[in-house]
Order: sequence, then C-alpha cells, then structure tokens
Amino acid sequence: MAAIAGALLGLIALLATLQYKWLGQISGAERERMTATLNTRASAFAQDFDRELTRAYLLFQLTTAEDDRSAVVGVAARYDRWQATARFPRMIKDIYLVPPDPATSAPPRLQRFDPATRLLEPADWPAALAPVRAQLATAAAPPASGTRASSSPGATLVMRAMVTSVWPSIPALVVSSPMVMLSHLPGSLA
Repeated sequence: MAAIAGALLGLIALLATLQYKWLGQISGAERERMTATLNTRASAFAQDFDRELTRAYLLFQLTTAEDDRSAVVGVAARYDRWQATARFPRMIKDIYLVPPDPATSAPPRLQRFDPATRLLEPADWPAALAPVRAQLATAAAPPASGTRASSSPGATLVMRAMVTSVWPSIPALVVSSPMVMLSHLPGSLA
C-alpha cells in the first residue's frame, strides 16, 4: 500500500512538473503570437498613416497662379474631397493658407479655412506654428536662401526655397507651392 501511495505521489509530482512546463511553453507561444500580431498591426497602422499623409499632401496642392477667390474654391473643393474619400477624415484639424506676397518683406500673413462659412479668414499664427512661420520668413528672404540670377546679361531666374513638409513636433503637414519665375532669356522664343 505504501508503495502504491509513493508511486501515485511520484506520478502526481511528474504530472505537475509536465503541466508547469507545458503551461510555460503555451504562454511563450501566446506571447510570440501576440508580439507578431502587435507588430503586424503597428506596421499596418504606419502604412495607413503614411498613405493618408501622402494623399493629403497630394490633394491639397494649389498652383501659385491662383488668386484669392480661386484659392478659396480650390481649398473648399479639396477639403470636400478629403472629407468624402479619406479613411480618417478627422486627421486634418485645420487648414491654413499663407498667400504669397512678394511685394513686401513683412512676416507672412496667415489665413484659416473655415469649413462652415467656406471662406479663408485672416488668422493669428498659433504658437505651435512658430517654427513654420520662421522657416517661411527665411524661405521668402531675398538672395541668401532661394533666389539666384542667371549669368547671362538680361536673363533672370528666380526660385523660392521649399519649406519642410512634415513637422512631427507640431504635428503639421506643410504643402508648399514652388515659385519659379523667368524673365527674358536670350535666344528664347518669348
């Protein structure tokens, strides 16, 4: 009887040890599965986020030739399209426009698109956008940053420097419209 009790006790100890090892293996496999799932979902989220940022960047590009009235119509149409087609339409909180003003060296003025009134209204620069404002002022500065003249007499090529597009510290996405101006180039058909 003592031998049977000892054998049963040994079997119970062996089963407890095996169960402990199996639970450890199951929990390790579950941890690996959860890690793989988390990595897959994080990668999918990053791809979705990048895709939406790229779509926003491409969608909200305006031409430099647009005047104030056509800029409002262009921004409104782009905003409507974004709201209708974006997977995450609330990803864009506000839309600001800095109209080009080559006649003055004053700080760039800011306009905010109001979706309710469908107008561009003058706005104060938010504190979070101070780095963007500083870079815009630097990019609009004369010769030092982005303007250069051709070596041919009577020919001038003027280019405005582009502003950084992605500002993770704000967070903001800046869609620049490049400005390239040409005057008479010798030998051209103009």
